[in-house]
Amino acid sequence: MHPTIRPAVPSDMPQIRSINTHYIRNTVLTFVQNPPLAATYGAKFEDITGRGLPYLVAVAEKTGTDDRSGDGNDESGGLVLGYAYLAPFRGTMLSYASTVELTLYARPGYHSQGVGSRLLDALLEAARGARHLGSEVTESELGETHTPGGDNTPEEKTKVEKVFAVDPEDGKPGARIRSIMAIMAVDPEGPDHGDALRRWYVNRGFVERGKMEKVGFKRGFWVDTVCLQYMM
Repeated sequence: MHPTIRPAVPSDMPQIRSINTHYIRNTVLTFVQNPPLAATYGAKFEDITGRGLPYLVAVAEKTGTDDRSGDGNDESGGLVLGYAYLAPFRGTMLSYASTVELTLYARPGYHSQGVGSRLLDALLEAARGARHLGSEVTESELGETHTPGGDNTPEEKTKVEKVFAVDPEDGKPGARIRSIMAIMAVDPEGPDHGDALRRWYVNRGFVERGKMEKVGFKRGFWVDTVCLQYMM
């Protein structure tokens, strides 16, 4: 299978929500237990793309009455077979701006057909040219002011401002991506009790950095996670 890989658009969000809902309800691959509001997906898309980070979909052009999206609201002109994006890693702290976290899902029924591999290849390529517009919100002092007609007691005035990331090497706006984290749940109900997914990442250049035991509880059992890292 050779799906088209392209940047996601807002009209893809209903299908992305449908795919994500399957994993929420039926697996431990996400620790979310209840499907979020539809608006949540649009807001996340706007945040990710507004930061200059890639958000991609794998699309198969639809033919005839082929509608397997399951959401009844497909406006994108094709069936979304999977999606992947890079999101901030501890995004409220500028020192992490060069590190991002990977999310990647294939539509149920389209595993082991190259969808995930093609998405990951395209995402890594997009990451090489991306600059993460991370930011921190802070206050800056405007100095002392006096209230006319008052007791002339000085008041400190401040204003809220947003400080954006610059690259630590070239000093230009936006931090270049140097590290991609894949923090995956070890699914005991998955192939090889979850180890097949770990090997999938390792075979594509990710390095296992450590395992956290019993950090999530879902579907009636405790779940471990493995942290993998891809260095750009």
